[in-house]
Amino acid sequence: MESNMNNTGIKIALWRVNSDNPKSPILNGTVTIDGISHPISLWDNSMADNPKAPVLKGKLSKPSPKLETSNSLPF
Repeated sequence: MESNMNNTGIKIALWRVNSDNPKSPILNGTVTIDGISHPISLWDNSMADNPKAPVLKGKLSKPSPKLETSNSLPF
């Protein structure tokens, strides 16, 4: 059995979030681990009281549901 070396390892892709909401993350993106993509969100943590705190804090994020905006009924 051959292993596919293209799907191994970790890849990270991040995009800036353009939002006026102070609670929104500053970065969204994906972490791909061994070919499986996980959506993530990162928030600014640079103002934390602890000087050894990480600059960014994050979590796995749930994809936003896509709503259909069609006015016609499917039946």
